[in-house]
Amino acid sequence: MIPNRDMAQAVTNWAGYQENVRVAILTSTRANPHAPVDALSDYDIELYVRDLEPFLQGDDWLGAFGKVIARDPYRPKLFDDGIRVWRLAMFEDAPRVDFNIQLLSVIEEDITQYGGYSCDMGYRILLDKDGLTRGAREPTYCEYDTPKPSREQFEDLTNEFWWDITYVTKYLRRDEFYFAKWMLDAHLHHHFLFTLLSWYAGAACDWSSNPGARGRWLSKILERETWEDVLETFAGPDPEDNWQAMHAMAETFGRIGAELGEKLGYDYPAQVERDVTSWLRTVQAS
Repeated sequence: MIPNRDMAQAVTNWAGYQENVRVAILTSTRANPHAPVDALSDYDIELYVRDLEPFLQGDDWLGAFGKVIARDPYRPKLFDDGIRVWRLAMFEDAPRVDFNIQLLSVIEEDITQYGGYSCDMGYRILLDKDGLTRGAREPTYCEYDTPKPSREQFEDLTNEFWWDITYVTKYLRRDEFYFAKWMLDAHLHHHFLFTLLSWYAGAACDWSSNPGARGRWLSKILERETWEDVLETFAGPDPEDNWQAMHAMAETFGRIGAELGEKLGYDYPAQVERDVTSWLRTVQAS
């Protein structure tokens, strides 16, 4: 059974007894009313403290929330010029918590510069011992909405895709499978296709869509037919399946790219698509 304890309350209770901890804030998914939440959703918690040194000495303090089974980074260390410590912890009997532990001066500087605490992706103040968050600004939840691409961004992406897809053919043809899979599954999927799909979804709703980290919500924001086409671009270990997935990738990218280019008034490289597609099939058949 997946543990489902209220870790926000657990951290609030713990922080109340820690003189060093002055502010505790829940952010991100569990503080965003528009984000889907389940028992596997992390708790993202910011702690603002007077002194980071106790958190650099070890992770014994994490035991207050349960038995730690994994952590990242493995050893506590300073980030961002010494102003924060990250402690990401998975517990045996509690949900994961990502602690972003920062010097108190960070929130004080934000208040001075912006007039109040701000976290546009969503937040909930758990504890504020000194009233520092009284002027906190309301989130708009738009920070991660997909922005409209410029003409240069669109034309660069669509032309570079047709260059890079040739690597998949080359390495499949040579039976250099590991490299071919990296190009197809990592590079083409998670850079080119993901970016294009994000733009495509954004254009359909006046640039107010958020695909989520690494496209986690794409299946929910794309129309069913497009998502089914996307699924055809994935393959397992069989080389022939990867040839088919590559061609499906080319067809899906080409269709969406052409539609989006027309909608935005940008130039899509249709002739490049035709020429490269012909080359892909020639090499495969050789």
